[in-house]
Amino acid sequence: MRHRLLFAVLTVFALSVSGVQAAEPEFLKYEDFLQKVQDGKVKSVTVGGWPFSQLQGIYGEGDSETPFFSPRPLEAANDPLLLELLEKYQVSVVKREQPRPGVMELLAMNIQGLLLLVVPSILLVFVIIYVIKINKKIDQVIIH
Repeated sequence: MRHRLLFAVLTVFALSVSGVQAAEPEFLKYEDFLQKVQDGKVKSVTVGGWPFSQLQGIYGEGDSETPFFSPRPLEAANDPLLLELLEKYQVSVVKREQPRPGVMELLAMNIQGLLLLVVPSILLVFVIIYVIKINKKIDQVIIH
């Protein structure tokens, strides 16, 4: 009974660590983003960021709000008409200048993502191996 409780706790932990993540913003192609602006659905947008000029913001109608992100194509990276379009449709705009991250920051971002994938998987493998060993011991006790 004690082993089953341990198994249950470890399984819940492994699943919760690997499965629970914050809601991801919706990906919009640049053309779709422009169309939503012209339809009056984009409420706010943050322009800028590394590694390329990225748009992040919120769109929706009424009380419905959906976060989004949209990479701008290189040819539109310095498009002055975008700001005019956003102003015309009364979209709240924040310009963000973000410095390019150094090697250590990039390494830390990649290691964090890797750990979030690998650690729960390894934990789950160990739990499965542990359960198999316990079941073999129980079978031996029952047989003898």
